[in-house]
Amino acid sequence: MCRRPMMFFLLLIFSTPSSSTLFVEGGEGSDIVVKVPFAKNTDKKVVFDEPVALGVTSSFQKVIRTQNIGNTLYLTAINKTDRRFRLVAKGRESKKTYVLLVYVTDDQGDAEDIRIIPQGAKVSVQGGGGFSEEITPIHLTRFVSQNLYAPDYAIEPLLGARRTVLSLPERIDFIHEGDGLEVSPLVAYEGGKWTLTALKVVNKSSITNYSLDKKGLMKFYPRLNAYGVVAQHKYLGVDKNDNHSVVYVITEGPLAENIKVGW
Repeated sequence: MCRRPMMFFLLLIFSTPSSSTLFVEGGEGSDIVVKVPFAKNTDKKVVFDEPVALGVTSSFQKVIRTQNIGNTLYLTAINKTDRRFRLVAKGRESKKTYVLLVYVTDDQGDAEDIRIIPQGAKVSVQGGGGFSEEITPIHLTRFVSQNLYAPDYAIEPLLGARRTVLSLPERIDFIHEGDGLEVSPLVAYEGGKWTLTALKVVNKSSITNYSLDKKGLMKFYPRLNAYGVVAQHKYLGVDKNDNHSVVYVITEGPLAENIKVGW
């Protein structure tokens, strides 16, 4: 019998005069309690550390409207009820199971956002009521991916992340073993000790798909000193609408200084 993973959450509350965020550190143990205020045009926002898939029942949808955009879940109460709902959100990257205990409340003070942070992440209060957090490769990848693909209102700001110069030629096919891909630098961001460079990749073949699974992405590592390489999509097709995607390369320092081959 397969046992469902359980989680324990350490709750850390920080408030500002204009907003309030409940920080939840993920681990092994209990449910995440999500109180959705019954107020017109008021969303409850739950921000995960990765994109998630959410399973909801028809009875839940009659009470609470949901919108799931990347790593952010928006909940809006449309009817009152005393019932509590247990939902499961599944991390698309880590496959971690998040258990949400959701119910509607009349308390308007429960409108603060919930942000789920990795276990052991460093969060501290700053002067002026803000917070600082150690930027991880996951944070940086999510942030750059949102900037490239998500609408402006769904982009979560990342304190300390900043755009930086690329210092690369327009085509860098040579950083990938084999001749299957066209590779062009798009944008680069720095955060802490990490640099994330987004690369546009195009399938050169007009008859064969190119897989961006682990095996396909491994062809970058022999020519780069990379901490990680991840792709926006699972494969590249052969038509103009699906023959291109974005690959994210995480390095310590600029990508131009972490290329092993001559250029």
